[in-house]
Amino acid sequence: MKKLYTILLIFGLTGLGSTLHAQNAQGDFAAGVGITYGFDIFDGDFGINVNANYSFTDELRGAFDFTYWLADEDGLEDVTAWDMNFNAHYLFVNDANLRVYALAGIHYASFSWDIDEPGFSMSISDSEVGFNIGAGLEYDFGGAMFFAEPKFSINGWDQLAVTAGIRFGF
Repeated sequence: MKKLYTILLIFGLTGLGSTLHAQNAQGDFAAGVGITYGFDIFDGDFGINVNANYSFTDELRGAFDFTYWLADEDGLEDVTAWDMNFNAHYLFVNDANLRVYALAGIHYASFSWDIDEPGFSMSISDSEVGFNIGAGLEYDFGGAMFFAEPKFSINGWDQLAVTAGIRFGF
């Protein structure tokens, strides 16, 4: 039920301001860094995110992001977890200082960890391909853009993650 409310909230937020006039952004490129918080897979863990996007039209841009999770789970040692996403952003609001967008795309996640108990040792690794849906907003502070982006990944490890950070245009 919590996931349903989250999805409805994301779609509700993306509908805000859908009639506002768009600012020309075709050909813009931006890259940045952020902190991601995971709610399901590694509940309560943070990740370091790097991201970039390129505007194809005033309303559509392609985006890539990579998150390395700083996972620390009880009973597990040497946890390595990361994911990468290839998304499309549809900008509902594209003003000079504010952008609000919906996103959808492809998600790839990889996890590996060791279990090392007295008399028992095991290594596990797995990966999964899935889809993303989400929303985001950016606010331009004159060259530096603050962004926040909740995103739900649908695959074998369904997860809601929220990323916040800063991007710079080039």
